[in-house]
Order: sequence, then structure tokens, then C-alpha cells
Amino acid sequence: MNMNIVLGHAQTLLGVCQQTTGRMIGNRTLTNAGKQRCFSGKGQAAAGQAQDIIKECISRLQAH
Repeated sequence: MNMNIVLGHAQTLLGVCQQTTGRMIGNRTLTNAGKQRCFSGKGQAAAGQAQDIIKECISRLQAH
């Protein structure tokens, strides 16, 4: 498993928690920071998945 995928999902989870906390206490700055962390985590996870796909394609090409 690619470490970017794991870290991306962790960042997404932290972002959701931060967003929810911000909503509960009525802090817009915290809510917006949580949204930003959530989106960056999703991007990092997607980058990790793309790396895995590229590695798999390269290994398949080298096998032929």
C-alpha cells in the first residue's frame, strides 16, 4: 500500500473532524481549515492511487 494513500485518508479524516468541531462551536475559521485539510487529503490519496496504477502499468510493460 502506498503511503500517500494512507496519509491522504488520515488527513481527510482529520479534516472532517476539524470541520465538525468548527460547526459545533460556531467557529468559521476552524470549519474552513477543516474543509481545506479534507480536500488536500483527498488529493493526496488520489495521487497515491495514481502512483500505484503507474507502477503496475510499468511492471506489466516490462514483463512483456
